[in-house]
Amino acid sequence: SDTHTIQSVLVEVQQQIETFRRMRSEHDALAGLPSGYTDLDKITTGFKGGELIVLAARPGHGKTALALNIAEHIAISADRREHKKSGGGGCAVFSLEMRASELVSRMLCSLAGVSLRDVRNGNLSQGDENNLRDATERLAQSPLFIDDSFTISMAEIRAKCRRLKERYDIECVMVDYIQLISGDSGVDRHELIGRYSRGLKALARELNVPVFALSQLNRQIEQRRGVQQRPMLSDLRESGSIEQDADMVMFIQRDRMLSAEEMKRAQQEAELLEGREKFNFLDVEPATLVVAKNRSGPIGDVTLSFRKSCTRFEAMELNAHAHFASS
Repeated sequence: SDTHTIQSVLVEVQQQIETFRRMRSEHDALAGLPSGYTDLDKITTGFKGGELIVLAARPGHGKTALALNIAEHIAISADRREHKKSGGGGCAVFSLEMRASELVSRMLCSLAGVSLRDVRNGNLSQGDENNLRDATERLAQSPLFIDDSFTISMAEIRAKCRRLKERYDIECVMVDYIQLISGDSGVDRHELIGRYSRGLKALARELNVPVFALSQLNRQIEQRRGVQQRPMLSDLRESGSIEQDADMVMFIQRDRMLSAEEMKRAQQEAELLEGREKFNFLDVEPATLVVAKNRSGPIGDVTLSFRKSCTRFEAMELNAHAHFASS
C-alpha cells in the first residue's frame, strides 16, 4: 500500500538513521556507495538507495568514461562492504550506444592506465602488458553486468533489473543514456523522456539502489561563451522532467581546454620533459564535475583531471598543470 501510518514511517526512518550511523563508522563517513573520488563523496556522502542520479555532459566530454569509472569502483570495492559477504553487490550497466566488448575494452584500459590506441595498434610495452593482465584479473572478479541491447524499452530495463536484483542483489544501475531508451514513436518526445525519468526513479525506489541516468545537454550551451558556458539544470535535454525527478544532477565541464597561447606554453614546458613524463603532461587536462542539484545535501564543484589516452578521470593532484592557473 502507498498509504502509511506515521508510526510505521518513523520506524523506517529510525532504521535508516541507524544504517547511516553504522556505515559512517565503518566506511569513512559514507552513508551510501563510494564514487572513488574523495571530494565528490564529501558532497554526496555516497550514492544512496532510491536515488536517481543524472550525469550529463556535452558530446565527447566523458560522461560514459566517468560513469564507467564509478561503476568500476563500486564493483571492485564491493568485497569491502558487508553486502558482498552474502554474494551480492555490483552494478548493472545498460549500454544503449556501445557494444559490451567496446565498453569493457575501455574499462580495462582505464583501470590499467594504458592507451586504448596503443592496445588497438598492438604497441604495448612489457609494463603495459603487466598492467593489462592485473586489470583483467581485477575486473574478472568484480560483479559487473553489462546489457548492450541496441533497442530496449523502459519495461525491459525494469524487468532485467528485477531479475538481477533477485539473483545477484545488485547495488546500483546505470543507463547510458536516457535519450536512447526505446518508446512509442507516436508520443511527444518530452513526454517520453518524462516517462523514462519517472520510470528510472520508480526503479531506484523499488529496488532500493541508486540509479544513474546519463543524459545529453541541449545544443544551446554551445552558443554561450566563457563563464556562461558552465552547464545549468535548464541545459538538460528535454529537461523538465529529468530535472524534477532527479535527486542529484552532475555535469562534466571540460571547457578549460587550452587556448592556442596556452597550448604553445604547455608544449614549451613539455619540451623540458622526456619520455613518459612528457606524454603524461600533454595527455592530462583539467575537468570540473559540477554537482548542480543534490536533494539530500550541498551542491558544489569537484576538480578532477582527465587522462585522454585511457579515458580516465582522476583526482587532480596538487600543483598539477600549474599553467592553467593563469588562464
